[in-house]
Amino acid sequence: MPEIGAVDTDWTYTSPRGSTSTPITRHANVSGWSSASTGGVAGITRWITGNNMIYGDHYYASKEFEIPEGVTTAVLNLRTLSFVRSWTYLVKKNTNGTESETLITNTVWQNDGARGWLNSRNPEVINYPLAAGKYFIKVKVFTNNSGQRQATETNANVNFGNAIVISPIAEFSATLTSAFVGNNVQFTNMSQGTPSSLLWKFEDGANVLTSTNNNPAVAFSTVGNHYAELNADYGNNLISSLRINNYIQTVTQDTPLVAVTQPSCGVSSGAITVTSPTSGVTYSFDNGVTFQSSNTLSGLPSGTYVVKVKNENGAVSAATNAVINPAPTVPGTPMFNITQPTCDINTGSVTVTLKLK
Repeated sequence: MPEIGAVDTDWTYTSPRGSTSTPITRHANVSGWSSASTGGVAGITRWITGNNMIYGDHYYASKEFEIPEGVTTAVLNLRTLSFVRSWTYLVKKNTNGTESETLITNTVWQNDGARGWLNSRNPEVINYPLAAGKYFIKVKVFTNNSGQRQATETNANVNFGNAIVISPIAEFSATLTSAFVGNNVQFTNMSQGTPSSLLWKFEDGANVLTSTNNNPAVAFSTVGNHYAELNADYGNNLISSLRINNYIQTVTQDTPLVAVTQPSCGVSSGAITVTSPTSGVTYSFDNGVTFQSSNTLSGLPSGTYVVKVKNENGAVSAATNAVINPAPTVPGTPMFNITQPTCDINTGSVTVTLKLK
């Protein structure tokens, strides 16, 4: 599983002090950490931890699984790795309410210590017969290391004659996990096996978006952090789920700031210039119908213009309205009479005979 720190609801953890919790993923499919190989299959790795460094015995209990009545050929295959040492028990739930546990494998101690993280130190359980009934796996992990978190990894399957994997892991990834509001986020189903059906849930403000697609693309409409959840139904009452809180973060593109140049007596049209943002975006002056690279549009008649910007990822901002006023009226050419100076009157006069508009 790629998301370190995600909870693993297939297991319940009990600390040496008796407190219980849901363990989290410590490492998954990364170099340097062994994979518990089962039936010659390796590479499916999910180390889980109670997320503490307490000295002593730590217990992990799996979800319950059931062998139906009439099945006589069921067998268990299993291997457990641990840090630093482990004992693995098969626990049967009896009809009278009691439980019977059987130690089925444990870390082999050698002269260099336990080294429970190595396949070679943890014998594989092969074709362990299972009678009809309800079971779960219990792993006791011992650590005396106060500098590292204890952890364990168990891979197991129950074979009824055909390979049936119990408790398959629901997994997914997303591209991108940080996006703009309105942009598609692509989710990819990475669950083990072949689920018969999927149900995705995505937090979007007060709403929960859902999808049954294998790899849905989701556009979030609100700003903030959003959880993503996948429920994978494998039939036969085997349902695995994974929910990651605050997995997707969404933001909005900044609303543009504008400067307006109004018409004058000399220039009858106006202009609008976006003053912020000025890089990494294109500009629309018609409510997002068209976009241009220049942040200025001139030669505009009077009217209201709806200005938006769009970033390189395709996210479009909220709108800013810019108003171009009507051009001022230019006065008409005046008509006038001129009275020239005379010998008796040494000044002249001008009389306008046509009113200015």
